[in-house]
Amino acid sequence: MALEFYCSNHESLCCRTCSVKTHRTCGKILPIEVAARGIKSSVMLNDVIADLKGLLKTVAKLVEDRAKNKENIGKAKATTLQTIVKFKRQLIQELDELEKKLLTEIDETEKNLTKKAESELSDIEIRCKAIVDLSEQLEFLTKHGSEIQILMLLNTIRVDISKQENDFQKFNPVIRMC
Repeated sequence: MALEFYCSNHESLCCRTCSVKTHRTCGKILPIEVAARGIKSSVMLNDVIADLKGLLKTVAKLVEDRAKNKENIGKAKATTLQTIVKFKRQLIQELDELEKKLLTEIDETEKNLTKKAESELSDIEIRCKAIVDLSEQLEFLTKHGSEIQILMLLNTIRVDISKQENDFQKFNPVIRMC
């Protein structure tokens, strides 16, 4: 159906059927030609033009705002990526420094433990030689010495054996690095 009428009460265009069904109680139903007279200089046209201009300004501001947002998002991403790279570099540097420190500590520990082990080994070898000497003396006296000589040596050896047993307890059985 063609729009032939204008309802001033509802400010809407309507067809013949609608004008009868929906707008019959409205007092200002005009033919479209009559309602359109002088529209170019009407308040309605000026209001619509002003509304459109306002909407265009709003759209322009929204476009500008969203463009800035888009640019800021890109800048924020770049800044964040730079921060991540910087943080990663710092972490790697700290890990490298920690690794260097730990390697130095391990080297020092190895050196100290090796020195201690060598010292203990030397001490044990000296004690072993002394024990072997005592054993050889006892064996020699057992074969060639008198009972008095053996008794005197046994008393001396028992004191040395007790001292050696006590001294050997100070050595750790095993030194482990891991």
